[in-house]
Amino acid sequence: MVKRIRGECGFTLVELLVVLAILAIMIAVVVPNIVGFLGRGKSSAYIADRDTIQAAADAYYTQATTPNRWPTSAGTIPGNIVFTYLVDQNFLREEPQSSAAGRGGTYTWGIDADGVISSTPAYNGSYP
Repeated sequence: MVKRIRGECGFTLVELLVVLAILAIMIAVVVPNIVGFLGRGKSSAYIADRDTIQAAADAYYTQATTPNRWPTSAGTIPGNIVFTYLVDQNFLREEPQSSAAGRGGTYTWGIDADGVISSTPAYNGSYP
């Protein structure tokens, strides 16, 4: 070891490089996990919104005064869901957040010929 002169203090270059290497390793482990949590959160938000909209649309269809009326602009399927119908008649408290830029992304919700809720763009099951 080199004897330090009084008043001389600080870190050596090797010590600084070791600390930077440790920090880089920690970041390399933590960042992918955080990204994974965000993706799973968005997936869960999308699925929750889809299931809520499906239940509300089915309830609306069951309670509709006009037979075979779905919550679409023309009342037929396929078509885009009109959330004001569902909100006005208390099947939903408010428009789902993922129908606008929100938790699960931006989607236009629709109902297909079988009465199943779908979205545009189609959800592929995961987020980047």
